[in-house]
Amino acid sequence: MHLLKSRSRSIVIVSILPILVIATFGVAQDKPLTLEDIMQFREIQDAAISRDGRWVVYTAQPDRGDGEAVVCSTGDRPGRVIPRGDDPVLSDDGRWVAAALRPEAAAGKKKDDAAKPGLVLLSTDTGDTTCFRRVKQYAFSADSRWLAFLRHPPEPYTGKQIDKGAGSDLVLYAPGQGVTQTVAFVTEFAFDSTGTLLALCVRDTSGKSNGLYTISLHDEEAVPTAAETAERRLFSGLSWNHRDRLLACLISETDDDFEPESSRILIWNGGRQREEAVISAEPAVPDWIVYHRNRLQWSADGQRLFFGIKPRSEIGEPEQTAEDTAAADPYDVERILHERGVDVWHWNDDYINPQQKKMWSREQHRTYTAVWHRASGRTVQLADLDLPGVSVPRNSSVALATSDIPYRKQMTWYGGLEDVYTVHLASGERTAVAEGLEFGAQLSPGGRFVVYYRDRAWYAFDVKRGVTRNLAADLDVPFFDEDHDYPSPAPGYGVAGWTEGDRDVLIYDKYDIWLFPLTGGRPVNITGGAGRAQDYTFRIVRTDPERPTLNSREPLLLSAYHNHHKQYGFYRCIPSSPGVTQLLEDQKKYGFIARAAAADRYLFTRESYREFPDLHTADPGFSSVRRLSDVNPQISEFAWGTAELVEWESLDGIPLQGVLIKPGNYEEGKRYPVLVYYYRFFSQRLHEFNQMVINHRPNFPFYASNGYAVFLPDIRFEVGLPDRPPPSAWSPVCRN
Repeated sequence: MHLLKSRSRSIVIVSILPILVIATFGVAQDKPLTLEDIMQFREIQDAAISRDGRWVVYTAQPDRGDGEAVVCSTGDRPGRVIPRGDDPVLSDDGRWVAAALRPEAAAGKKKDDAAKPGLVLLSTDTGDTTCFRRVKQYAFSADSRWLAFLRHPPEPYTGKQIDKGAGSDLVLYAPGQGVTQTVAFVTEFAFDSTGTLLALCVRDTSGKSNGLYTISLHDEEAVPTAAETAERRLFSGLSWNHRDRLLACLISETDDDFEPESSRILIWNGGRQREEAVISAEPAVPDWIVYHRNRLQWSADGQRLFFGIKPRSEIGEPEQTAEDTAAADPYDVERILHERGVDVWHWNDDYINPQQKKMWSREQHRTYTAVWHRASGRTVQLADLDLPGVSVPRNSSVALATSDIPYRKQMTWYGGLEDVYTVHLASGERTAVAEGLEFGAQLSPGGRFVVYYRDRAWYAFDVKRGVTRNLAADLDVPFFDEDHDYPSPAPGYGVAGWTEGDRDVLIYDKYDIWLFPLTGGRPVNITGGAGRAQDYTFRIVRTDPERPTLNSREPLLLSAYHNHHKQYGFYRCIPSSPGVTQLLEDQKKYGFIARAAAADRYLFTRESYREFPDLHTADPGFSSVRRLSDVNPQISEFAWGTAELVEWESLDGIPLQGVLIKPGNYEEGKRYPVLVYYYRFFSQRLHEFNQMVINHRPNFPFYASNGYAVFLPDIRFEVGLPDRPPPSAWSPVCRN
């Protein structure tokens, strides 16, 4: 048997002959796992911490059956459970939790109201709950005074002149007060950032009352007021400019079947209760239109609106769907062959025919980015057919743009490549940065630099000066993947972040974090070389994902992984003072989830082969760690087995590691069958809890509890020589 190189699947081998497994621990008669047991283990999903750090919510979901939403206190308050709850959301003040109420798993796929999700509102103070039926979307206002939710629509309307895409009831509810306001035929809603206005898109069954409406949340009656109405037009794509309380909304003309045609964008001034502007693609971009499927996105400073446009030549006819009837003739040949067609593929097409089919659902609605400048009222096209990819920037001057068009044919046998440009937001002028990049590029938050990786080196392009330099030219440090053994260019380890003012970029090597001054100066290893010296891999934990830059004078939270011993931990470093400080480390694996927005409280998980990754909280120094959840206490009942690290040398002298999972209820000296599961590197899974689901991957505790040893070896490839001797010939030996 040979080990075959494959990127698409893992490989499992069960040894034909039993292999002696050596151990030194005693016998414990715990019960074996069954498939039914696995289905009942639960996973934590949707974990979040309240703004003040006092409450944590999550969903505990089994592989099969009903889950529950859990609300737990980080202090001494009692916890709460919402049976069948899912997707829990905390109000900003932490006093309320809204969660979807899923139908019972036993209900199957029924189409009645009982099989549609509902909504549960829970008070964290009292534990009292309020339930609502048929709810598909919900959100709290920023000031936590209101909960808005959109109900599932009733059964489809019928009739010749009826719009079948009409909206459904929106309910505005005041938690704790019981005040309720219902608005009919709503398709979308969005709160402004102050919690004073609620915007609604209305689409009724006749199209006569379609429009954009707003509700003043300080008004006790909460009555909708029309901002813009237009019969038979569709309103969608609500996007608030939270700096100036401007609202962008897409308005689309419709045909006789209520299908959207040409569109424009309304800018409504919520503060002054009036129309600010109307945006269309023409005449700024002749023969292009604002497309009806769109994402409207404001810039960070609120001075620009980005949206998608499309050439008229790419607009196709709406797809027609055949309607089946109960009385249809089952022997009607034309009906049977209704979906027949012919695939035509030209040899010079960019993509092969199967790929074209896969991409069609996305490509038919592709749009090209344009920007509207609020100060001048001008619209500027940024992307077009030759340069289709433009990312919305955080800065006010340039965007990063990419094009894969010159390389689409070779994608079939080589992979993705792209040319990179910068595009000036005010003029649409383009500047070439690099050609044929395999690993992409990043624009600095301030728009001054573009950093990219190619040919095992990192480069910085100065947008202002138009020059490029190799950042690590004077360093004898590999910034490419040191373990890469595929027949392809070795990738880099990635960009870690940027400092304020675009002064520096932080880049990873395998072990450490480097700070590269972008306007001159020597690179600095901010982890002080501790990673390479001690075999640790350090990575920055973004405790505030909304913050685009890092402060070089403030402490950074780091994750740490020991490449040889496989344990994880949290460390701290200050970029202006190189070196690392240990905060928390153990023979475990840790995973950061979130930091409370207005409190010094972290939420994270801890796990090992025998320990489920339950939720924990701690202060930023990890001096007071507290476990919050115990989702699967039944683990102690089963013969789970134990995991340990083993080391050996392959027949050609390569040092290797692997994880040996010894059977539950192990008896020293007894022979056990061995399940070998391998695909490149697996030794990093020493402290991982196995996902308790039934799917295409082997469940390690299931086999261990039923009398198998499980071996997870690391595999090293050699380009051109994928064949290796089978792992069973490598004689794993414990060195500890």
